Amino acid sequence: MKRTLLILIFFSLFVHCTSSEIQLRIKTSQGGLFDVRAEGNSLGGGQLALDIGLNDFPFYLSYSEEYYKKGVEAVYDYEIDQSSTLYIYYKVPFCKTGSDFFYFGPGITVLLVPQNNPDKMAKGLAVNSSVGFNIKLLWKIDFYAETKYLYTPKIEKGNYTLSFNDPGLLLGFNLSFNIRI
Repeated sequence: MKRTLLILIFFSLFVHCTSSEIQLRIKTSQGGLFDVRAEGNSLGGGQLALDIGLNDFPFYLSYSEEYYKKGVEAVYDYEIDQSSTLYIYYKVPFCKTGSDFFYFGPGITVLLVPQNNPDKMAKGLAVNSSVGFNIKLLWKIDFYAETKYLYTPKIEKGNYTLSFNDPGLLLGFNLSFNIRI
């Protein structure tokens, strides 16, 4: 409920601009986080995201769901079973059409982290930042690459531990739609 309300508030701010088109992007990617606590110092992961912005406005919102694990099931406190992130991105086009661009911005993340037991999960907040680029491949399909940084201060309460200070990399594709308003 709170996430939906927050997205609607930001979306209403966008509508006050003089844009004639809303751009939607559905993104999916694979990659991982680099964490020294994990075997091999890395975790595999993926992302599914929805970006909403106005074509002639440099800021846009992105809501993503992500995971970072060593195996099929998240077990250890350095793995992330689920993360929900709301980003505010600033985009900088590097071609005349504006379909190829760099982007960067901060995000707020809600994490669901196992506590060395897949049935015992802890919830926490993190800050996230991302830098990436988007390149149009054909028609409505784009390629994107994104580096990210996830941070939480170390929190320990009994058996509960939450601690992340990890860079990451994601590579993927997105499907873009323009909607006239």
